[in-house]
Amino acid sequence: MRAPITLLGRWRTGAAAGPPPGLAGAGSHLTWALVWWRWLACAVAAVVWSVRDSGHGGGRGVVLVGAAVLATAIVTAAGRRGWEAVRSHPALLLPDLLLGAVLISLGGVDTFLLYALAPVLAGAILLPRGLGLGAGPALLVTACLALAAGGVRPPGGPSPGALTWVVAAGAVLACMVLAEAVRTADRAAEDVAREAALRASLERKNLELLQRNLELQAFEEIASTMQTTMDVTEVQERVVVGATDLLGYPRAVLGLCDPNETRMTGWLAATGGRRASGVAHLFDLGLGAEEGVLARALEGRTATMVRSADAESDADRTLLEFFGPEPACIAVVPVRTRGHLVGGLLVQAPPGCTGLDPENAAILDRLATQAGLALSNVRLCVERTQKLTQEQERMRIASDMHDGIAQALFGIVYQLDGCARQADAQTPMRRQLEELGQVAQSALEEVRHAIFDIWPAHLTETALLSELGATVQSLAPDMTLRTSVPAGFGSLDVDVRKAIFRIAQEAVSNAAKHAQARQLSVQIGISPEEATVEIVDDGVGVPEEDGQLLERGFALRGMSERARAHGGTLRLERLPGGGTRVLARLPRLSCRVD
Repeated sequence: MRAPITLLGRWRTGAAAGPPPGLAGAGSHLTWALVWWRWLACAVAAVVWSVRDSGHGGGRGVVLVGAAVLATAIVTAAGRRGWEAVRSHPALLLPDLLLGAVLISLGGVDTFLLYALAPVLAGAILLPRGLGLGAGPALLVTACLALAAGGVRPPGGPSPGALTWVVAAGAVLACMVLAEAVRTADRAAEDVAREAALRASLERKNLELLQRNLELQAFEEIASTMQTTMDVTEVQERVVVGATDLLGYPRAVLGLCDPNETRMTGWLAATGGRRASGVAHLFDLGLGAEEGVLARALEGRTATMVRSADAESDADRTLLEFFGPEPACIAVVPVRTRGHLVGGLLVQAPPGCTGLDPENAAILDRLATQAGLALSNVRLCVERTQKLTQEQERMRIASDMHDGIAQALFGIVYQLDGCARQADAQTPMRRQLEELGQVAQSALEEVRHAIFDIWPAHLTETALLSELGATVQSLAPDMTLRTSVPAGFGSLDVDVRKAIFRIAQEAVSNAAKHAQARQLSVQIGISPEEATVEIVDDGVGVPEEDGQLLERGFALRGMSERARAHGGTLRLERLPGGGTRVLARLPRLSCRVD
């Protein structure tokens, strides 16, 4: 069994997945390094000033170092939020510049102290390129103005102007180096982040491709089943096994709907890619809103999420027990073909699910569509096979009746007619032979009728003309029969052809027996909407006073009922010059009412 893909068919879960961890910007690390550099510079400045200037204004040195420590503490306390604020509002560096100017004017021109207070390093890291480089000249201008205003000189050190220029130049160079290092680190971080995003996207695409591949494999197996089997149970097994094996769902069960779409039974289940028990094959689930939550879900068009705790009826609880005693989420998928419900697929969601996302619902709907096509095609093949078998059996029976019973009765009729002709006209023997001949003739006609009832597909244009001719020949050999049958007679519905033949045969038989006609015509017409059969004779015609002949005569009443049974009409009328006309109109497609 293939291992299920855990991300295949993503279900919503209670724990929302957060964004992937990002890479920390290099600027953040360098900013922390700057902070520690300022603390180190403050510490060195404090030691140098305490040793070198212990006898020369040590109090002022304490104030200067204390101010530098306070400024560095504020920068440290601001943390990442403060640095982001400086990045958004560069004017926040002005207080640091002003503090440095004040300390320089008070004599704080020591190298370590200047580096400790220099905002140019923070500007190189926190500010954009142009502003970061501009922090160096800003320090230079500030220092010069401060020195000019204060006129201070460190004890035993170089001149304030030279020291300031050296410190400022070093700060500007440090700014340029750090700014370029930050830009290079940022570009590297962006490249790494872009590579990680591309790798994640590639993995996601590969997973989606694998998912589609497994879906296609499952659908291909179902489609191959349609070509290789005529067993509905095998189709069910392929569907539920494919859902649990290829698509990775824990459990699945598939039921079949009856032709009337009122009940669902014939359940088949699978667990872990193998056929499983747990649901009775003949378990009966009623369909309808009042039958429970599963029945309502199956009335829909797409997959619906149902929880085991939502069971309303005993049928719901019995069917949901298959998915285990623990609370579970079940996707109920109607299996439809051409709008008709043919089955129902129930699939268990992974543990911890809270809903069914659109992508997973689409997968299950596609699976249900393939299952519906497979089930429908297999059922259609089975029905066609059964119909073909019945047709073959009917053909065999009709052929046996035609070659056996019908031929034997025809021989009997012929022999009885010959014997009756040889007997004296007034003898009882002659009358008995004639009566027996009539009985045998009636039996032969009934056999012929039965043959056409059993074998309606045999009723072609040639067969119809042959049977009508045989009827006239047996009842009125001297009567002339004219027929007109269009070439499209064989394309009519079988029931319509049979009804036309029966009406024509009854009308021909009545005319031959009672009309005393010399000529008889049978014309069949076909239009896009209906088929007609018209029988006209030149006999004595229908009695004028007998307006209810269709209701009184058994044969005529049978013709009328046969026409109405197929959604048509029958009209019987007396012709002005003598004779009778029978006209039947039937829809081309039989709408038979039994």
